[in-house]
Amino acid sequence: MRVDDEHGEWVGTAGHSMLGENTPPPINGRVRIGSNTKTFVATVVLKLVVEGKLAIDDADLSMSATFQAATQRLLDEVFGAAQA
Repeated sequence: MRVDDEHGEWVGTAGHSMLGENTPPPINGRVRIGSNTKTFVATVVLKLVVEGKLAIDDADLSMSATFQAATQRLLDEVFGAAQA
């Protein structure tokens, strides 16, 4: 994991590369999380909505219509919510 912020850069790893082995994962490694990505994105989107920083249904939404539609579909798929 790599974190860059106003305090500088932090790089670290945790866990093991392979189940049953003691080799740590490489710092510059990648992890395929597949469909779990939808859950992470949906969580961030809903957190931004709760904080008042994003309103998906606003007419003045500063995101493109394509991105707005994709976000709606993502949330529908993750949470099984039907479009009203």
